[in-house]
Amino acid sequence: MILKPPRTKGLVIGILLLVILSAAITTSVIQLASETVTPFLGIWTSLVVIGLPLIALNIYRIYGLITAQYILDRDGVYVRWGLSRVQIPLGKIKDVVPQNEITPRLSKRFGFWWPGCVVGKSQSKSHGSIDFFATSTARGNIVIALENRKIVISPPDVQAFIRTFADTVQMGSLEEIPELSEHPDFFSARLWEDRSARITILGGLSTILILLAFLALRVPNLPSMVPFGFDRAGVPDIFVPPARLLLLPLVGGVFWLVDLILGSWLYRQEGNRPIAYLVWGVGVLMGGILWIAVINLITTS
Repeated sequence: MILKPPRTKGLVIGILLLVILSAAITTSVIQLASETVTPFLGIWTSLVVIGLPLIALNIYRIYGLITAQYILDRDGVYVRWGLSRVQIPLGKIKDVVPQNEITPRLSKRFGFWWPGCVVGKSQSKSHGSIDFFATSTARGNIVIALENRKIVISPPDVQAFIRTFADTVQMGSLEEIPELSEHPDFFSARLWEDRSARITILGGLSTILILLAFLALRVPNLPSMVPFGFDRAGVPDIFVPPARLLLLPLVGGVFWLVDLILGSWLYRQEGNRPIAYLVWGVGVLMGGILWIAVINLITTS
């Protein structure tokens, strides 16, 4: 039996958030590209720096909702949500009950979620580790209790799922399946425990953030117009307000974010990890190139 959670509310809110974040970032980039130094310079810069990672996470949450499904068969329960995969053998399940019957109440995780999209890990003294793959409130959720953790899902019909589960248990398993729990490696403990990965990822981010802070301090003291390009002879041929220099670390930030996602995807496979390190190393190289470009532009002005 393949079931899909109710997801209309989650998709509507997620898309609305995506539109708002995109509008805020677009407005900020336009202001940075066209305005001279103003008291709002820090606000426009902060909106881009904070908004870009949120957009990436928002898109991933929407992707998770679109791909979300639960599978119940005679061997076990399977959860698919974005890049996450959970496989639970039928014999490992201790109980299946509506969430609103659980006491004390399960607390939602702290993180980037919204009504209609509650996903991620939470920790409770009473219930231990809790994995949320849900779209509904407690009344529309089911808790699958295992030996040392709980999984919260949102089937379209709670009582029908419980009845079907009971019938499936009575029929018995056809074969023993392994228990699996796979999650994307973005910001996972496994990735951050890898010293090489940590150094290259944080090295790329540090070069961009330090460059952004450097420009934020220097821009107010620069001339009203600064070079933003050179001709073939090396002579400045494009002059812009100094605030536009802030676009360079912002472009670098976008490049670093793409590097992080691509490298994390490659890192999932043991054989691809050298390539992942190389991808993250390109982010460090990009930061160095931007530093050289900024220094040349400032010294020329």
